[in-house]
Amino acid sequence: MIVSGRWLHRTLAVALLCAPGLAWPDALELLAPRELVAPEGFLVAVRRADPRGNSIALQAAPALEFKGAVAERLPGGEPWALFRVRPLATVRSVHLGAKDGALRVDRDFSVGPEAAQVSLSVLGQGLVKGRDVETQLAVEVLGPDGKPDATTAPPVLRANVGTLGAVERVGPGRFRARYRLPETRYPEVAVVVAFAAWPHAQSAQGALGALRIPLASAIELPGTTEPDADFSITIAGRRFGPVKAGGDGRFLVPVEVPPGYGTGQGLAIDRLGNRSAVTVDLALPPTKQLACVATPTRLPADGTSRARVLCATSDPFGNAAPGAKVALSAAHGVVDGPRVLPGGVLEFGYRAPEGLAEERLAATWKQGAREVKEEVSLALIQGPAASLRLELGNAVVHQGGALAVQVEVTDALGRPRSGAVLQTGDPQLHFEQQREEQPGRLRALLVPDAAVGRGPRVLEVSALGPFGSEPARIAAWGSAGHLWVKVEDLAGLPVPSQPLEVDGRAVKTGASGELDLGALRDGAVQLRHGEWPDLVATLEIRDQGTRVFAPASPSLSARSRAELAVAGPTPLVVRLESQGARVRAWCESPRGERLEACALDVRASGGRLEPGSSGEWVLSGGTGPVSISAVERSTGVTALVEVTP
Repeated sequence: MIVSGRWLHRTLAVALLCAPGLAWPDALELLAPRELVAPEGFLVAVRRADPRGNSIALQAAPALEFKGAVAERLPGGEPWALFRVRPLATVRSVHLGAKDGALRVDRDFSVGPEAAQVSLSVLGQGLVKGRDVETQLAVEVLGPDGKPDATTAPPVLRANVGTLGAVERVGPGRFRARYRLPETRYPEVAVVVAFAAWPHAQSAQGALGALRIPLASAIELPGTTEPDADFSITIAGRRFGPVKAGGDGRFLVPVEVPPGYGTGQGLAIDRLGNRSAVTVDLALPPTKQLACVATPTRLPADGTSRARVLCATSDPFGNAAPGAKVALSAAHGVVDGPRVLPGGVLEFGYRAPEGLAEERLAATWKQGAREVKEEVSLALIQGPAASLRLELGNAVVHQGGALAVQVEVTDALGRPRSGAVLQTGDPQLHFEQQREEQPGRLRALLVPDAAVGRGPRVLEVSALGPFGSEPARIAAWGSAGHLWVKVEDLAGLPVPSQPLEVDGRAVKTGASGELDLGALRDGAVQLRHGEWPDLVATLEIRDQGTRVFAPASPSLSARSRAELAVAGPTPLVVRLESQGARVRAWCESPRGERLEACALDVRASGGRLEPGSSGEWVLSGGTGPVSISAVERSTGVTALVEVTP
């Protein structure tokens, strides 16, 4: 008999699996990002799996070895062990090793960003105010190998004087921006700071660069000398003139004054050839030789979020000013630094406060008796809706009617959160006429669809948003057997309609910022932002789709539930409200509007019920609980309430 090698191999494998006393060993797995990791830290999970691939309890407290980083164990996650790993400053690679009994797993991680430097240059030299109006800046974002980084996003530029236009991509890693000279006429130095954020626009990580552009000024220098004399002046080694003075000795000599030169050497030659040299004070004002840029410019007011502030200085002539003593102060947050970076750039750190305010950072540079100042604005923004308190006007809503609902919305720090939008988890119930009466307090009408059935139901209300605009995080989670993804900004606000690639397939999130990616299946799923290609998240799904390891979980959602009954249609609704022995009764339309033309008979099962002020009755006498009814005469619609005198 001829047996194929493939058949024999398969038969042998089955025999080994079925042989008594033989078992495949457990496996140890390190779940972690597969892309570049962020300098501020990343999550890892240590997982032990049985031969069938199911997660099982770790045999001992797992030991996580790390090189180039520090790590801390996080609570929860069982049977997996969760760790937060923070790379050490300036390291480019982190090694992790995990052990559990005799099992071991090792992995290396590269620390982003890939870009190492932003190179800036001006197209054209010798810019002169009064002659030149604008120019172009060439910008290159370079990787560690010195070559343009083809995957980088456009950098952010800031200048101390003049105006910068939009940054336009002209090639892989290459950009161009229009620079318009300031309208002032005196010479000065333009200091441009560039920052290429990674992996998203709101990140404090990235590459930087600085450019100093000397701006000369073309003016007609006035003066007086001997009548009819020839006058010339030398500024910065360049001679201008001669021009002939008038009969009154006055002259105007066209000159170009570069920054840093406050005087010139004048020479007058009269009609007899007599020469007279003079030092001319050009009477130029002091200029600002400092530029700062902050990233991000919008920061959550949560007490922990951080920004990076970069300041570049210049000497009067347009060169770097090494050793400049620049100080940075904040009106609300905490500042640390500076740290001296290459190219005469100073780096400061900033930590946001918990309070909401308009933050202003003030940079000062003392140059003897003179002080140069620069201001940077930061917007401290509130996190999304995280908690919701629901108040129903009644526990019954009628078909064809509506129910008044009040909702109080707060953020994760318990502060009222404005701008949220209410929605229900029931497709047959929706909100109309939503309005915010005061910060975080909303009122709306809950309206059932025409096809809604009668009977009890659970009303789930959620507060969404408000919405963000700049993607900073891809969050993912599993729900009801499906994988969901959500794009958020730095504060956790959902960012709607975002392009994503799911394992190379183009998709787009919905108006809420969320997207259902379908049924959960074991394996890895890579999510990449369509406009910020370095904003990547790799999800690991295990245990037959019951567990998802994601680099980020969605921010807390504000939800609340209440029991509700749907009743049949009614021409009106009678309301009864008691407070002690006082009872109020009134009529409403099915949509909750107060009806003035309403005839009510109000009666009590015991004691005496006497009319008080408009719509109010007072119960006296009687013992124990008393039932009070209110009946609308024309329709017979009735309401009941039980009170204790």
